[in-house]
Order: sequence, then C-alpha cells, then structure tokens
Amino acid sequence: MTPDSVPVPRLDVRFRNIRGQVLIARGEDALELTEAAAFVFRRIDGTRTVRRIGEQLAAEYGIGADEAVTDAGDVLTDLADAGFIGVEAPSSCPPPGTYRHRTLSELVAIRERLPGPLGDVGRRLPGYRSAFGKWDDRASVRTKPSRRVAEGRADGPQLYFPPELVPAATHPLFMGTVGPTGVNEFLTQQLYSYLSFTVDLEMSAVVPVTSDISLGRSGLNLPAQMRRDAFNISTDEAWHAQFSHDLIVQVESETSVRALPNPEPAFLCRLAEIEADLDGDTRAMSGLLFAVVSETLISALLSDLPKDRRLPGAVREAVADHAEDEGRHHAYFKSLLHHFWPALDGRQRRNAGVLVPRLIAAFLEPDYTHLALGLFGHGLTAEQVAQILEESYPDAEVERRIRQGSSATVKYFTEIGAIDDHAIRDAFEEASIS
Repeated sequence: MTPDSVPVPRLDVRFRNIRGQVLIARGEDALELTEAAAFVFRRIDGTRTVRRIGEQLAAEYGIGADEAVTDAGDVLTDLADAGFIGVEAPSSCPPPGTYRHRTLSELVAIRERLPGPLGDVGRRLPGYRSAFGKWDDRASVRTKPSRRVAEGRADGPQLYFPPELVPAATHPLFMGTVGPTGVNEFLTQQLYSYLSFTVDLEMSAVVPVTSDISLGRSGLNLPAQMRRDAFNISTDEAWHAQFSHDLIVQVESETSVRALPNPEPAFLCRLAEIEADLDGDTRAMSGLLFAVVSETLISALLSDLPKDRRLPGAVREAVADHAEDEGRHHAYFKSLLHHFWPALDGRQRRNAGVLVPRLIAAFLEPDYTHLALGLFGHGLTAEQVAQILEESYPDAEVERRIRQGSSATVKYFTEIGAIDDHAIRDAFEEASIS
C-alpha cells in the first residue's frame, strides 16, 4: 500500500467500543484495535489517502509526518490483508476513449434516470412555505456589516465568554489554581471553541447537505422553491463560517490569547463512530438526518450571548446575526423533515428514528476533549482535569441540558408520527428525551 493509495470501508464490517475496548468485526472474525489504530480506522472514508490519514495521525499525536504516514500505512496494510477494508490503487490518467466507452456501456441505465411524462408534477408534494421571501433584505451576508472587535474596546479586563455557560471555568479547584487572569484566558479559549465549532458544523455538516439539495442530488422529490432556498442556506452558512473564523483572528490579536490546537471537533468524531456502526442504507441518509437534527436543536448560546452586555459588542452582534439567519434555517429543516420522512419505507424509518437520539447526544454533549486541552494548557494535572470534568458535568445535568436543547426536535419527530413506532419510542425514552 503506497501513501497515495485510498483505503475503502467495507459495509459488512462492524465497529464497537465496549468499555474502552475498540473492536472491529466481519462475519466471525474480530480484531481489537489500539487507540492509534482506531484513530486511523475511523478516518477511512473512501476519499482520504494513506498520506492524508497519516498527516491527521501526526497532528493528533504530535509525531513527525513521515513517521505517521509510515505507521498509518502499516496499520492499513494489516487491515486490508485481514479483509477488514478494501484499497483503491493511486489514480492514473485513463487512456483516451475510456469515459466514452463507459457511457456507451451504461446507456440503458442512463435512460432509466429520465422522469416520467409528468416529472415532478405527477406526484403531490407536501406543502412548503418559504421563509426566504425577503432573504436579500434580511440575510446577514446581504445586510450586516463585518463586526470589528477593536471598536468599542472596554477599559480593563474584557470578558469574552459567559462563565455561566462553562461550568469547568467556575470550578473551585480551577479558579483557585489559575486565578482570575487564567479563568479569563480559559473563557476566551471557549469563545474560540464555540466559533471553531460553528465553522466545522456549517462547512462539514450543513453545506454538503444543502448543496446536494440545491443541485437536485439529495434523493428527495422537493418543490423547486425548496431547492432554491437551499442555495440561500449554503450562502448563509458559508458566511457564518467565514465571520466566525475572522472573529477568532481578531480576538487573538486583541488579547494575545492563542487558540488551542484545533483537532477534529467532538461532534464530527462522534458522528464518524456512529456511521461506522451503521448499515450502508442508514449510513447513506445519516448526513441529511444529522443536518435536520442539528438545525432544529435549540442553542442557548445563540439566544443568550447577544444579550450579555459583559461581552464585546462585535461578539454579541455577530452571534445575533447568526441567530437571526438560523431562525429561517430552523423553519426550513423542519419542513425538510416532512418531505424526508414520507420518502422512507418502514424499515428505513425505524433505522432513522432510533438513530436520532444518538445524533442529538453527539451534537449536544460537551466537547470534553477541547475542555481538557484548555485545562491542561493552564498547567493542571490529569487528576485535576478529571476531577473538574467529573464534578462540572454530572450525568444528570448533562441529560437535563440535552433534553432541554432537543425539545423542539423531539416535538417535530412526534408530529410526523415517528414516536408511534415502539422501537423509536423506546430509543427516545432510553435517552431520556421523550
């Protein structure tokens, strides 16, 4: 296997994390993975090369890129030899005529893609009321100025993120160890974490889905207006990602507090773990389902930060701009759910429904890894970090916040009748969100 080879996941391979023991299985064969091997395995998506996976391994574990690429190649070769993954050879330029001959051999299948005589008119679609009729006059990308942190700078220490939203920041052990200046720096890093989360969510989870919808590649039969509105959402979300990144750069310049190393955010890692455990049919719709879930959850940050006068005006105004746009997106994805659900058969609905609580938890549960990085950055020991995280985020409180944040999403799945299925209802009740 060369650095340019592309490892390919096998749909019949199952992934399990049992009490910290990571296993993969295919048929009766099973293999336990080390932490590093599990990291490599989770990044197999059929597009990343061995070299790219090795680079990600180097960034995660702080080792040399060449060494990491070699190590990743060794792991992937062993997995391929054992039959747990496939491998695509490095791409090469096909000889002239290859694409034409391929098309000629597929003409019958191509003809089958044509719609019937009536096209979309022949099928009655659920009603859709667009929330984007005045988008040009209301969208932040069209109407709002770039927010500048240097304008309206406060005299004295400036708070950049509410401590009430970060329980670890007000833990007595942390406050007593680092003092007010350290707490303020940690909170500034939590602002960076929130803004980085926004960048990753918009560009990695939402825009790919809205791009497919706008281009007619979602697999759903949607009204033309709904497809046009998806273009608007893609534009909005790209702008949210851009101004969030810009705010990080501005605040770093103002404060000299550097953003922490930015590993893949927890929600994307959790989503990859979930998808590795799914059959091919369910995995294919998990991205769209996650976008529906993430865009209909209620974020306390979007509602609370704009009202907090302790924060810089630029931060409050940028989050308010984001919140106003997200109100329209929330309405859109609620509508999308009403088109998506009827398009599934009974088995697909059940598989999708029982997946929803897992997607909600993946999105709403705190990013403990990023919190730990911030605490370690202030000189705390592993024992101290463990104590702060355990005591700041007890299970009961995390469950309460997840239940509170997911109430609208659960309501929408109830409205479409999803909870009527006993397996889906049991999954929601087990997650304490019904």
